[in-house]
Amino acid sequence: MLENMNTLELIPSKKYLIRLHKGEEILESLKSFCKENNIESGFAMMIGAISSVNLALYELNKKEYFRKSFDGAFEIASMSGNITKMNGELITHIHGIYSDKNFETIAGHVDRAVVSATCEILLTTFENKISRQKSEEIGLNLLDL
Repeated sequence: MLENMNTLELIPSKKYLIRLHKGEEILESLKSFCKENNIESGFAMMIGAISSVNLALYELNKKEYFRKSFDGAFEIASMSGNITKMNGELITHIHGIYSDKNFETIAGHVDRAVVSATCEILLTTFENKISRQKSEEIGLNLLDL
């Protein structure tokens, strides 16, 4: 095992299949579902279609995000990420890959995505409580394992 690697054996709890409808914002909906069902840690995978997305890319040397918004018809080629907590707040950390009608892709850290037709989510929850902690060196809130 690598010396600097942090690991945690996850204990799966439940799995949910969730379908979002046209006009729903994906991250807000996922966070609301987790709060309503007392879910504090999990992993989500998503497919579907969106009409707009706000993406970000972290520039390590500047320790800041570069952000860009996209509007139009996009297929969700893949969206995935985790649900954790930091200072009592539920955090959804999601990345996505999207394709347009020309089969060109955009990708990045997802700040916001609005469903155009449907979004199907497979959410796996864990018994473990997973938290994040600010890394001053990196400038991000990293998993605290």
